[in-house]
Amino acid sequence: LPALTGAVLYTLASYRLCDLYTRAALGEYTALAFLPLVACGFWLIYRPGAASARRLPGWLLLALGMSGILQSHLLTLELTAGTLILLALACARRTFTRPVLARLFGAVGVFLALNAGFLVPFLDFYLTGRFAINQPGGTEPIQQNGALPAQLFGLPADAAAQGLQQDLVPNMALTPGWALWGAAFLCAGLLLWLALRRGRACAAAQTLSAPAPGVSAAPGARPARPRRAPLPAPAML
Repeated sequence: LPALTGAVLYTLASYRLCDLYTRAALGEYTALAFLPLVACGFWLIYRPGAASARRLPGWLLLALGMSGILQSHLLTLELTAGTLILLALACARRTFTRPVLARLFGAVGVFLALNAGFLVPFLDFYLTGRFAINQPGGTEPIQQNGALPAQLFGLPADAAAQGLQQDLVPNMALTPGWALWGAAFLCAGLLLWLALRRGRACAAAQTLSAPAPGVSAAPGARPARPRRAPLPAPAML
């Protein structure tokens, strides 16, 4: 059920539908189809014991997903690679271990081997070619195409728009939308609740397994496991 819900929310995301039916951005919405594969592969690299890893290893899924993005939309590849680097640094304790590093380098090696026919000519042309930039001044401030907080969260027009409320209505379709934001906050709350529940369970287990005051535990004895309370007997009719 969670996987089905996530698939429906991702498929019906407002930005993806805008790419598909309004902007007709073929390369971009094709690259969006490979993002779940990248997320799954990256997760399995850090959790190789999951059931999905028995079918295809995480490093292979990550390499295939990144290859699909590269062949579809180069800018999405840059954004995805930057996000993966930040996630790897956030999980530094697991990242800089021999098994995880081996799987990550394996994914990079397979990715480079699969896409050498594109990467070698692209880098050669990019590093040695001559380009003419038709933009006046050669640069354009990123703020001109940036999203305001009200636009990013899909909120109604308010003071945060700073006088640009007329741009909020057409740009609403370019936001994640309330459905994805709500699902993200719901998942975060659920994870926090599970973590707190696990912490309370561990504390209760330690309390029950501790010896009574004035009684010393026998050397080498294991702490007793907490027992569940018996279920109430069914009411008599």
